[in-house]
Amino acid sequence: MKRLIICILCLLMLITTKGFAITKVNGKISKNTVWILEKSPYLVTKTVTVKPNATLTIEPGVTVNFVLNEKEKVKLVVEGTLIAAGTEGKKIKFTSESEAEAVRAKQWGGIVLNKSQKSIIEYCQIEGAANGIGCFNSSPKISNNQIRYNEVGIVCEDFSSPEISFNDIRECGIQTTTSASGIACSVYSSPRISNNNLERNIGHGITVSTFSAPLIENNNIHWNCGRGILVVSMSDPMITNNEIYMNGTHCGITCYESSPIIMGNYIHSNDGNGISLSLGSSGIVINNTIVDNGSGVAVVNSNPKIFFNTLSENNEGISIIGDSRPIINYNHFKPNKRYAIKLEDKNTINTITGEIDARENWWEKGDMSDIEKSVFVNNKDAKINIDPVRKDKISFDEYPKIHATLLKDKRETKIDNNYPWHIYGDKIIFSSYRDGNWEIYLMNKDVTVMKNLTNNPASDEWANWSPDGKKITFTSKRDNKLNQEIYVISMEDKNLVPLQLTEDPSNKQYPAWSPNGEKIAFRDEFDNLYLMEKDGSGKIGINSIAYNKGYEGYQTILYIWPPPPCNIKEGSDVITH
Repeated sequence: MKRLIICILCLLMLITTKGFAITKVNGKISKNTVWILEKSPYLVTKTVTVKPNATLTIEPGVTVNFVLNEKEKVKLVVEGTLIAAGTEGKKIKFTSESEAEAVRAKQWGGIVLNKSQKSIIEYCQIEGAANGIGCFNSSPKISNNQIRYNEVGIVCEDFSSPEISFNDIRECGIQTTTSASGIACSVYSSPRISNNNLERNIGHGITVSTFSAPLIENNNIHWNCGRGILVVSMSDPMITNNEIYMNGTHCGITCYESSPIIMGNYIHSNDGNGISLSLGSSGIVINNTIVDNGSGVAVVNSNPKIFFNTLSENNEGISIIGDSRPIINYNHFKPNKRYAIKLEDKNTINTITGEIDARENWWEKGDMSDIEKSVFVNNKDAKINIDPVRKDKISFDEYPKIHATLLKDKRETKIDNNYPWHIYGDKIIFSSYRDGNWEIYLMNKDVTVMKNLTNNPASDEWANWSPDGKKITFTSKRDNKLNQEIYVISMEDKNLVPLQLTEDPSNKQYPAWSPNGEKIAFRDEFDNLYLMEKDGSGKIGINSIAYNKGYEGYQTILYIWPPPPCNIKEGSDVITH
C-alpha cells in the first residue's frame, strides 16, 4: 500500500511538472519556426522579431504570454510571416504573463506586423496590449479573433490594407481618454473592415485619419463610449451596410475635413447625432435609415449630398449650421420630434446666404402647410427650397433613372457607390455593391437590361470603356492577388474572360484609355502615374501628368488625355501642356 501511494505521488508530480512547464523565447527568428502545443505556454521575455523570409507558425491551442516590463513593452514583431491560425475549439491566446494584469495594465506591446504581406491571424484571443495588432505597410488576414482589453484593438498605418473580418473587438481603451479605438486607420491605409462586432470600447469604434480610405461594411458598431466611427484629416472611407447604434455622447458617424461615402447603413439610438459632417466635409449620405438620434444628419460648415435616406424620430431629421450648402433630394421624411429640416445661425462667424436645395423629397404625413411647418429657418438671409415635393416615395432602385436630372441640374453624384458611370453609345458600365460584393455591371441607358460582367468573389472596381467600346478595363484582387491589378475584358468574348495586364507590388487605380485606344494610363497607391501599351507591356512613369481630386475626395485622373489647348501627339508616349 505504501509503495502504491509513493507511485501515485510521483506520477502526480510528473504530471504537475509537465503541466507547468514554460518555454521561454526571445530575440530573432531567422528561419522557419513552429511553436507547438506540447511546449505551450510560451513566455516572451524580450521582444521576438521574425525576420524577413522567415515564417513563425503557431499551432492551435498554444498560449503565448508576454513579460510585463516597465522599461520595454515586450512584443512580437513580424517582418517576415506569422501564421497564427487557431480553430474555433482551439484558439491561440496572446496575453500578458498575468491575466489579471492584462485586463488592467495594457503593458505588453502587442503583435507588430512590419512590411508583412502574407500573415494570417485567425481564431486568436489577443488581450492586454498597447496595440493588439499593429499593421505597418502590411496586408495580413485578420479574422475570427477576440480582441479585448487593449489600448487599441487593431492599428493600420503606412499604406496597410489588411482584411479585417468577423472579429469581436471590445473594451479597448483606458478610462482617462476616449482617443483610442477598436480599430484605428491612418496614414494612407485602406483596410477592408467587414462583419466585425465592435462594442463597449472606451474610445471610438473605428477611427479613420490622414488620407485613409478603408471599406467599412456589414459591421455591428454599438455601445462605444465615443463615436461609432470618427473620420478626420482628408480621409475618404466607404461606410456601407453597417448597424451603428447606442454609441456615446457624440455621434454614430462624425466626419471632419473628409469626404466619406455613407450608404445603406442603419443608424439609430445614438446619444448624439446619427451622422455629423463638419469643417469642410463633403461626400455623400445615401440610402441610409436614420432613426432616433439627436439630429439624423448634422451639417456644419460642409457641403454633402444627402439622397434617398429615411429619417424618422430624430430631434431634427437634418440640421444645417454655419456656411453649409448641402443638397437634400429624394429623401423620405417620416415624422421627427421637432423638425424635418432645421437651418440655424447659432451666431457662427460663417453663415448661409441664399437657397438650400431640398426639392423632390417625400414627406410621409401632412399637406404642404404641415410640411412647411416642419422646416425651420432661423436666418433671414437664407431659404430652404422644398418645392416641388414628391407625391410618392422613390426607391433607391430607381436611382439610375434620375441620374440625367441630377447631371443636368449640377447635382450629379456617384451612381450606386463611390465610382462614376462611363457611357458608350446606349450602354453604361458602373461598379456596384448591390449583391454584397463590388462588381462591374453593364446596363442600357433606359435601365431595361442589367448584367454583372465580372461575377467574382474579389472586389472588381474602376471600370472604363476603350474608345471603340469593344473593351473594358477594371481593377481587381482576383486570383488571390495581394494588390489591385488592372484587367481587361473584350466585349466580343462571349465568355467575358478577363486578361490581366499588370503585376507588381502596388495597388493600381483609375485606368484611363488614350484617345486612339493604343495606351492605358493609371495611378498607383503612392500617387505615381504610369503609361503602358494596351496589352500591358512597355510601362513607363509619367509623373509630370496633371491629375486632380474629384468625386468627393477620390483621386481621379482628369487630365491624362487633356482637351485643347493641351497638345497630345496620338500614338506617342509624350504628352505636353
